[in-house]
Amino acid sequence: MGAAEWIGPSDGEKDKLDINAIASSLPPEASELKATLANSIVKGVDDMRRAASTEATQAKATQRRLAIAVVAGSAIAALASGLLLYGQGGADAPASSSLVSLAKQNSVVIALLQIVSLLIATAAAGYLAGKDFGKLWTERRREAETRRIEIFNNALALIGESPGTGDESPLRQVLEFFRRYQLDLQINYYKKAGQREDKSSNRALFATSLLGGATVVLGLIGGISPALLSLSAFLGIAVPIVLSATQSWATTTGAAAKAASYQSAGKALQNLRFDLTKIEDAADAGNVADVKKFMDTVHGIMSAENGAFVGAGPLPAPPPTPRPARQR
Repeated sequence: MGAAEWIGPSDGEKDKLDINAIASSLPPEASELKATLANSIVKGVDDMRRAASTEATQAKATQRRLAIAVVAGSAIAALASGLLLYGQGGADAPASSSLVSLAKQNSVVIALLQIVSLLIATAAAGYLAGKDFGKLWTERRREAETRRIEIFNNALALIGESPGTGDESPLRQVLEFFRRYQLDLQINYYKKAGQREDKSSNRALFATSLLGGATVVLGLIGGISPALLSLSAFLGIAVPIVLSATQSWATTTGAAAKAASYQSAGKALQNLRFDLTKIEDAADAGNVADVKKFMDTVHGIMSAENGAFVGAGPLPAPPPTPRPARQR
């Protein structure tokens, strides 16, 4: 057995960069790698990485919740405003229509819904303005990824003066550690994250396309039956509001841009992996320079993706409040 068998193949999405767990899973023969992972430099950097990653996760969750509150709250308030206008008979709709009647009968409830929704949206926007969780998410995520790279650079530096030779050498052990928990782990991460963001982008695109198509046929609805005239008029207000909210959310999450970035980085790493056999031979020969060059190339791709990462886009503008149509 050699270092490749000691470290083992990638376990797909189950693999995580958990230094303690990895060290515990290694056989006694991988003593050099065990000692490297127990080194205070590696463990200290890993502690900083995990702290930054935790902060990034918390900032991401908070930012998304607040952004949802801004987008949804603003849209609901605008829709409620439109219903109140109908209840006042300010729109071009028969006063006896069921929609107008419903709005009049529930005007107090609708007004309360408008006030609460606007309050939630305003409070969330104010909180986001006071503390930019999107920026915090971006900064902590970049710090965590930078520390991740430092772990492997430090591991290589620690055995660089005595790399040894052969497939059980300290250098080969570090390379196999890098192969499974950096190269393969990141390829799997970019693939999964790219698919997730692509699905999110496609859902938003489908929703905006559907709503865009709905606006085209709204003018035809009123001509089908006089009873549908009020519904057509209200949808003429409601659909643009929902469309604006959907587009605002797509801009805020930046799913399409993230998907493209993840997919590009993943393909670049997959192409680099074709050279792995050559690098394994270099490690067996004790060639630290070639191993370092390969690791630096992988880290360069990761750093480029990390540098382009933006945790959240700008705050979406709330949809416009409907105005009553002219009285005729």
